[in-house]
Amino acid sequence: MALIECGTHALVDAAFDAVATASEHTLARGLLASLPQGMLLLADRAFVGYHLWGLARATGAHLAWRITSNQVFAPLRVLADGSFLSVMPTPAEAVRYGQARAAGRPLTTPPVGHLVRIITYTVTVHPTDAPPRTETFWLVTSLLDHKQAPARRLAMIYHQRWGATRSRTSLSELPDRRLDG
Repeated sequence: MALIECGTHALVDAAFDAVATASEHTLARGLLASLPQGMLLLADRAFVGYHLWGLARATGAHLAWRITSNQVFAPLRVLADGSFLSVMPTPAEAVRYGQARAAGRPLTTPPVGHLVRIITYTVTVHPTDAPPRTETFWLVTSLLDHKQAPARRLAMIYHQRWGATRSRTSLSELPDRRLDG
């Protein structure tokens, strides 16, 4: 696993497992010491979890990680850019809230956990050999102020991580992808 700078593609740090028994979360923990205060760490949806989030935030880095569509984050407050504040619950709270939802019981208080911001947006893919299709993305971020870190800007930055292992590109240089909102 590698920690790579998006702009220059410089390798910041790497973690290896010679016998392929370490999980991605275990390898990621090995890279946390290399996160400088104020850095924005972008990560794919395989990394979101209460404990790893807390460890990464404790370094002073900011986070913008993709989440899966089946993760439930109840809005606490909707912001002007369409994003909303929510709570990433502790594992125990996630179970409690999941059971309440399944039983149809109202959730009267927000769960205990990390205060986060959720951003939802779509990307339209224009393949050359098929009709266009849209994909919805969800990001969870520690950047709570929508004025300092607008949702559209974070969505565009998140897509730069796709180019970290390829040649240097930006969204405007990708003819088959267009950010819609």
